[in-house]
Amino acid sequence: MQRMEESEVRPRMISPPPGFTARVMARIEERERARAQRRAWIGVGLLVIAAAIPLAALVAWLLQLLSGLYIIPDVAVQLLVTLLPYALALGEFGLALLSLQGIQLLGYALFVLGLTFVWAHIVAGSSQRQLT
Repeated sequence: MQRMEESEVRPRMISPPPGFTARVMARIEERERARAQRRAWIGVGLLVIAAAIPLAALVAWLLQLLSGLYIIPDVAVQLLVTLLPYALALGEFGLALLSLQGIQLLGYALFVLGLTFVWAHIVAGSSQRQLT
């Protein structure tokens, strides 16, 4: 047997076929796009659910109220007497909002901006997350 020299034993470098890297990157981008779209739909669904629950409760309450007014007409007078303090308080709250000073309004706007940022961060996910 002939002894091979060390220079002949070197492994050969194998390169991927042309376009392999582009296809892999396209698949990764497609998967990330699908993941972002899925997160966006989940966020939209959560917002719809969060808005629908109080709305459904309000509609149920109004239907119950209207059915009570239809059955017993004297309830309307009692309802007006009962709801008048709440209506006045709501009016005072509206006036208070109109008379807010600039710094208070700015604080409220920054609070809403912070909540929006937290929501967007949760829905969109962290941009620093590595591909898995």
